[in-house]
Amino acid sequence: MEKNLFPYDHLRDFMDKTKQVMKYLTLFLLLFTLYSYTDSYSQNTKLRLNLKDATLLDMIRNIESQSEFVFMYGDDLLPVLSNERLDFKVRNLTIENTLDRYFKGREIAYFLSGRQVVLRKNETVQKFSELPDVQYTVSGIVSDEAGPLPGASIVIKGTTTGTTTDFDGNYSIEVPSSDAVLVVSYIGYTTSEVPVNGQTAVNVVLKEDAQALEEVVVTALGFEVRTDKLGSAVSSVRPDALVRSGETSVANAIQGKMAGVNITRSTGDPGSGSNIRIRGANTIFGSTQPLIIVDGIPINNNNTSGGGSSATGNGTSQQSRLNDINPNDIETLQVLKGASAAALWGSRASNGVVVITTKSGRKGFRISLKSTVAIDKVNATQKLQSTFGQGRGGLYRSGTEIRSWGDEIAARAGGEDAFDTSGAFFIGDQTGRTYYPVANGTADNPSGGKNSRETFNDKNFDQVFQEGILLEQSLSLSAGDDQSSLFFSLGNTDQDGVIRNNDYKRHTVNISASRKFNDYLSLKLKGKYSRISANRIQQNSNVAGILLGLYRTPADFDNQDFTGTFVDDTGAETPGRHRAYRNGIGQSNRPRYNNPQWTTDRQKAPNIVNRHIYSADLDIFPVEGMNIKLRGGVDTYNDRRSYLYPIGSARTSTPPVSRIDGSLVFDNIAETELNFDAIIKYDTDITEDITSSFILGWNINDRKFNRETSYGNEFIADRELFNLSNSRVIGSENFRSHIRSNRGYSTANFGLFDQLYIDLSGTVEAASTISDPFFYPSASAAWQFTNSGLISEDSFMSFGKVRLSWGKVGIQPRAYGNSTNFEGDFTYNSGVAGGLNSVSNGGGLRLNNLLGNPTLKPEIKTEIEGGLELRFFDNLLSTSFTYYTNEVKDILLEIDTAPSFGFQRFYTNGATIENRGFEFEFNANWLQSSEDWTFSTYGNFARNRNEVTSLLGAEVQQLTGFGTGDSVAAEGFQMGAIFGGKLPRDDNGNIILDDNGFPEGEPEYDVIGDPNPEWTAGLGFNVGYKNLAMNVLFEHSQGGDFYDITRQINARYGRAEVTGNIVTIPTDGIVDFDGNSYSAGDRVRGNLYDFGGGNVLLNEPWYDGNGADNRGFSELWLQDATWTRLRELSLTYSFGEKFLEKIKLSSASIGVTGRNLFLWTDVIGNDPDKNFAGVGNSRGLDYYTNPSTKSYLFNLNLTF
Repeated sequence: MEKNLFPYDHLRDFMDKTKQVMKYLTLFLLLFTLYSYTDSYSQNTKLRLNLKDATLLDMIRNIESQSEFVFMYGDDLLPVLSNERLDFKVRNLTIENTLDRYFKGREIAYFLSGRQVVLRKNETVQKFSELPDVQYTVSGIVSDEAGPLPGASIVIKGTTTGTTTDFDGNYSIEVPSSDAVLVVSYIGYTTSEVPVNGQTAVNVVLKEDAQALEEVVVTALGFEVRTDKLGSAVSSVRPDALVRSGETSVANAIQGKMAGVNITRSTGDPGSGSNIRIRGANTIFGSTQPLIIVDGIPINNNNTSGGGSSATGNGTSQQSRLNDINPNDIETLQVLKGASAAALWGSRASNGVVVITTKSGRKGFRISLKSTVAIDKVNATQKLQSTFGQGRGGLYRSGTEIRSWGDEIAARAGGEDAFDTSGAFFIGDQTGRTYYPVANGTADNPSGGKNSRETFNDKNFDQVFQEGILLEQSLSLSAGDDQSSLFFSLGNTDQDGVIRNNDYKRHTVNISASRKFNDYLSLKLKGKYSRISANRIQQNSNVAGILLGLYRTPADFDNQDFTGTFVDDTGAETPGRHRAYRNGIGQSNRPRYNNPQWTTDRQKAPNIVNRHIYSADLDIFPVEGMNIKLRGGVDTYNDRRSYLYPIGSARTSTPPVSRIDGSLVFDNIAETELNFDAIIKYDTDITEDITSSFILGWNINDRKFNRETSYGNEFIADRELFNLSNSRVIGSENFRSHIRSNRGYSTANFGLFDQLYIDLSGTVEAASTISDPFFYPSASAAWQFTNSGLISEDSFMSFGKVRLSWGKVGIQPRAYGNSTNFEGDFTYNSGVAGGLNSVSNGGGLRLNNLLGNPTLKPEIKTEIEGGLELRFFDNLLSTSFTYYTNEVKDILLEIDTAPSFGFQRFYTNGATIENRGFEFEFNANWLQSSEDWTFSTYGNFARNRNEVTSLLGAEVQQLTGFGTGDSVAAEGFQMGAIFGGKLPRDDNGNIILDDNGFPEGEPEYDVIGDPNPEWTAGLGFNVGYKNLAMNVLFEHSQGGDFYDITRQINARYGRAEVTGNIVTIPTDGIVDFDGNSYSAGDRVRGNLYDFGGGNVLLNEPWYDGNGADNRGFSELWLQDATWTRLRELSLTYSFGEKFLEKIKLSSASIGVTGRNLFLWTDVIGNDPDKNFAGVGNSRGLDYYTNPSTKSYLFNLNLTF
């Protein structure tokens, strides 16, 4: 059904042309800026001072606060810098002019290199030139893991004698003796003290200072701000932690590293999407994922199933578009969790904001190469029984039999089966083996003609699962000086999953260029291209899915020959038949369930994605303190998907695909997002003690989505042809949406007395999905009480801050929800005429059964957050505590209406959700003073309690599911509550039993469980000795329920391990669900269980009935979802200086990493950290979902 009702159609052509112009303009500017690198930061940075009765030390601190200059000096200079008081007045002078003015005539000299200023006494210069001949020269290179560090400071310990490195990181310094110690420092890196030890060549590799890097974060608008001044919580993950994880997915790489940020994988399929939930659920049917901002512009993170696939039924896992970003290209990643921090993005920020900044060129020139090889393995598999064969009632049965309640395999005669060779048979393509029917069992001979005791559980598994292989290469080039920079990277990921023929390939190109033309104008351009290609494997509630067919296959059935020739009683041959356990000799063209190898080898689900992301930032500085920023960006992708089901694939009743006679589906999905911001930022000091910063901005955003689905059924030729002309029945359908919005926003930030910081913001947003604009305000305050004089300077507490914030954010209604639209594919049913379909009977339109609502409003979340941040022992230990509470009102629902209303459903606001929670994060560097050893710990803890407080009287809204067990929103429960068959209980909670001791009656469907954890935590350790470093990360999830529907249905069909037990009846005898009695000493298949009235026998009648049937007592199959896993273990060795000199490299390292190596959980045969419904509010369910994985990675990093 095509919808195109956007009211501003007269602007469409203009926006399309703007999109094209922005593409070409961005490419042109990228080429234009890739030229000379001249001048330095010091020559172009203008300073402003207005200090009265101040010391030189006050002047230095003021310069550091308004610029990136860092001063270094010894204690011997403190009297000179602190004693004399002057008035300082500077306006638009360079650092050199300023220092010359105030150091002239005083006993101070300076060395200036880039952003570092080294101070010394004047007489030191003379002494340096008069050093005796016993001195000698030491030289070398200062670098980090990525390459040389130009402008690094080298000072002889105990003196003020020093120098700085040149453009290539080289230095040379004369030392007074062979036992001198060099103090090497650089901004953002840990200072290193290196003994000379009589050497003439000393190379130094500095390590990044984690504390220093985390001091600055990027706000929702892309501006940098110090975290110490923020009144709201922000969590960050360092880029090396992202890359070290070895994950190809950005979302999975941050698992366990942030408080309040919960990442759940949908499956272990390569490239599959992950669910990102920040501070609980904030909507019911709206977008559940956070807004992703990359380099200042919003990008798409869609996970749509499209028209040819289903999230929970007939379909494959889908990729997350966030995975299109190469983790190796990320410079910073921060999560804005609270409403106050994200309010500037209005109706797109209710689920939080993930702010990513990709890499730019750095000063100097370096080339980096990273290569990774990984092995993936299945993390957990269902436990299956191999004691009993195909059949029911204890008798072997083949043919179309679905169950494994047959005979005991060990009791068979052994040897070759007794085949019936008188009639039809099957010749396998894979082995050439001939298969004949086998006689079914009888009461006298339970095994019938089935003599073989061989079982195939492991063999059948190995035929479709393997060790996955990942090959990844990343090459980057970085160059720059104080005026210009360039970064270019290429990435290649080639991954074969743990399921055969499940692959994923990603090729990325990233380019970033910046140019500072003069003091008034600068330009930054970034462009990214990704090409994704993959083949996905069918899963979930899907008779053509891999695990449904695999886990239900009886232990005594060999799946190896999955295709072949069927020969009937007359000798007529039918080649290409599909052989599966319910079609043992290919006797039917309907296999009922796919043989798993048919799923992996014959069915195809390839897709190709081409994605472009471009952004441009033009910064104008017309007057002192003012920054006019013009930022534009475009994110566009095309995802071409195909689904091929050869003739003979298991049938589905879900239109438009029938599959059994061959089906082909094409999905062409395209999305484009245009974004433009015009921002004016003005910084000024109102007084000497009051600073301020103001922002005024305007944004326009344009989003288009287009899906075109075409399909063909009933193939003419049984060939692997991706061509609809091979189909007898051809159809198509499409969907389009177009959303436009514009926002006006402003902020006002004040700093008072260097301790109190107040931020105010407001956003007014108008959008095509709502009729009236909405206002999103926020306010926050941060008080650094350690700067107030309340805490002594020599206290063990080095920093303390109290923060408080309040804000509103929202979620827009879906496109076209404010109008009643037409639909063109519908059927009227008549008892006389049968079904009358509009498409097959000449076409037609009618009003949709869903009534639109012109008064729709956004869903509004209002949140208040308070926190405390403390650092101790000179920042050795850092902690952060946060408590928040929020309420989401006007949540959008579809409400059923009375038939007299004229419509079936009504789309409206009205539901309410509440969240409240606590978060804690810490980081501790315990061995700061050790030369050889490093040891640090980091961790987080989060607890969120959620409640659906109103559903407009609906009580329950289904999120996902199919009747056996559903994920729902239910009043009085947390979002995603598990809905299923509930055990009958009395007022005391005891199970009500029938006369035989089993639960009485039929299951009543209600809320039976809560999948949400009580709390989550992560704990990590970094240990280093010289060039060897190890990182360990544990992640824990406490509580919640996991409903393993897979295990339940496996039990119904007699395949679950629990159904393979043989018990001896106790002394008093026992009864089963059907009332059959068993005497003491009898040896029977089943389990003894006490529901509260004494032991009963759980056997086939129970499991095939209320015990495990699709509509049985689901509550019995809930498991405690608590888990602990070794999320990450890595060991890295960085080669030493002598080796690097020999091979002419700046840095080199090798490493090994393990992901999800160990899982501790009471969940049986499954990993609770996955979700069969994919990305969304549903969680805690599994139904034949492709398995999760664990990985072993080996990497090599080189920098030239």
